[in-house]
Amino acid sequence: MEIETGIGGVSAQLAAPAESGETWVLDVLEPDQLVAAKEKERYGLRELGLGTRILMWGMRAYVLFMTVVVAYQIWTTVTHAAAGN
Repeated sequence: MEIETGIGGVSAQLAAPAESGETWVLDVLEPDQLVAAKEKERYGLRELGLGTRILMWGMRAYVLFMTVVVAYQIWTTVTHAAAGN
């Protein structure tokens, strides 16, 4: 799709996002925005402290425990309903 802008009749070629993924974003950026987007610093994973790691593992254990509890409740409900109680 071609769009005419009001300044000097400059046209920009915009591809539909479904056709070319997200690459169309780079096509519509100004040159200084493009340089800034390409030079953006990416941050890696952050080291977590001991307390945070313990908390995260505790939350994981809690989720697994609750999954077992819910599965048990569903199992007992289904088996008792099938038995006619």
